[in-house]
Amino acid sequence: MDNIIKFPTDYKGSEIINSRKNIEEITKLSDHQTLVYQAKEEGINYRDLRAKLRLHNISLEQAIENCKLGISTSEYLRQREEKRKYEELTLRKTQRMLKTYFATAITASFLILGFSIYQELTELIEKETNCYEFTTKPITITDPEMKEKLEEYKTNCYPKIIPGT
Repeated sequence: MDNIIKFPTDYKGSEIINSRKNIEEITKLSDHQTLVYQAKEEGINYRDLRAKLRLHNISLEQAIENCKLGISTSEYLRQREEKRKYEELTLRKTQRMLKTYFATAITASFLILGFSIYQELTELIEKETNCYEFTTKPITITDPEMKEKLEEYKTNCYPKIIPGT
């Protein structure tokens, strides 16, 4: 009878009734036995296992679930670290991808803006060149009335260039 573990609580079936309720409290005797078995598997005592769980922020529910699945605490920590690194890597890839998309969109916007300005300037230069050529050409119209209207249009379209100014 000396091998029986005694707890400072009362038993009611497999449930432990404890006066101080804690979030990290084990409520089933089978769960406690599972954790004791897990501690023995890892080669540490129960108290050290609980300290390890607190140190690495592993909830008792998660530890019990892992024990039932046959996953040791060290293996769980390794898997959790791999998952964290994978999520971090995925986040970095996503950030790089978004940065590339935004840079491409901004570059395309500037190219479109530059091309539209170039087009407008080209049209303006072409219009001014045509107007200049039109005003400097000799008039070959025989109708005097049309000649007069054309001269008036020339003076309105483009100012006369005075040589030497």
